[in-house]
Parts: sequence; C-alpha cells; structure tokens
Amino acid sequence: MCGLLIFASIVCRPDMSYAAAMLSRAMAYPTEALKAAAIRAINYLVQHKSLCWTASKSTYFSARHRSPKLRKGGADATIDAAFSDADFAAGPSMSGWAVLMAGAVVDYGAKRQSGTMLSSAGSEIVAGSVCATYIMNKRLLLAEHGFPLSGATTLYMDNMAALALAQYPESNHKTKHLERRHHYLRECVEAGEIAVRHVPTEFNIADMFTKALEPKKFRLFRAAVMNLPLESLA
Repeated sequence: MCGLLIFASIVCRPDMSYAAAMLSRAMAYPTEALKAAAIRAINYLVQHKSLCWTASKSTYFSARHRSPKLRKGGADATIDAAFSDADFAAGPSMSGWAVLMAGAVVDYGAKRQSGTMLSSAGSEIVAGSVCATYIMNKRLLLAEHGFPLSGATTLYMDNMAALALAQYPESNHKTKHLERRHHYLRECVEAGEIAVRHVPTEFNIADMFTKALEPKKFRLFRAAVMNLPLESLA
C-alpha cells in the first residue's frame, strides 16, 4: 500500500506527499493503526481520482486570493515561484518544498532532515537549501533548451531568521553547527540566481508537505499546488 501511495505522490499527486512520507517511515514496523491510515489515504485517492495536476499558460490558482489569477509573463517559459518550509520538531524535522512553473508545481517533496536542528531557523535553512537545488536544476534545464532566465527566481519562506541568514553571511551561534551543504541557498542568493522573500505562514503552500493540515487549509493549498479550479475548495 505504501508503494502505491509513494508512486502516486511522485507521478501526479503532490497532495499525497506528506502522507506517503510519514507512512513509509514505519514500513518495517506495521501496526493495525498504520494499516488503517494507509487505507484511509487510498480511499482519499479513490474519492478524488478526478483531481489532476493542471498546467496553464495564462492562469494559476492563488492561495493568497483564494481564486485563479493571471500569470505574469504569460506563455513565456519561466519559473513562477518556489516555496519552502520545515516542521521544527524534537527529532529530525521535515523539509517541504514546491517549485511552480506554468501555474502548477513541477518539483515538490516532503523529506525528513538528516539531523536534529537546534532552532527553527536552522531547519528552515536546510529546507530552503534543498529547494534551491531544485530551482537551479530547472534554471539550467530551461537554459539548455534555449530559455535562459535573466532575473532571479523568487523563493518564499515564512521564517524571518532564515531569510536573514540566507541574505547576510554573518555567523550565528544557532546555525554554525550546520554542514556546508546546508548553506547552498546563501550561495545562490549571492550569485543572483535566487531572491528570498517572506510569505505569511497561512499562504506558504509548502506547509502541506511538512505537517497534517486542517481540511479547509489543505484544500486551499492543494488547489494552489495543482492549479485546480475554484470548485475544488468545496
């Protein structure tokens, strides 16, 4: 069952990423409760099998405005935006990220961080650096196909301390223990490839990849990630 959920989450259903990630952690220690959770997730897929990832040259679904909006740049090949978030936990946190093109997500994921962070800023920087690798992959891919991006790609984060660490290279006692690879985001910002901006937590769509959300917020973020019609919020 976990294999089915993982396949669906990778291929066409980003709304299943968090559920698949959490269930796959316990595959070696199955219980009746976990089996029931997996069956519930599969039932969700069956009940919402008509939902599909939708690309659009002209519109995208805005979580902030709760409605479809016109895309800037129209049909031009570009990266619309990217979002990253982390669920700061007692143990290793969960990183979540989403990179949007053509109005919908093209790269996304929910992944457990390799180590325990000492602050929420540290876990957010780790998540932002993971997202930065996917942003750079898409920028290079577009350049190889004749669509080089002249400006920086906007990455939205909801942690002000992480934003400061990404933009200013001062040493900080809360993050000096981080491995160098976790500061990749800072290098991309200094190179002018990525611009980090703040987004309120209630509009950070990467939040759906880091924790279970209440139904109303989940449906809103699902519509924004998959570029669904307004009717999907009902």
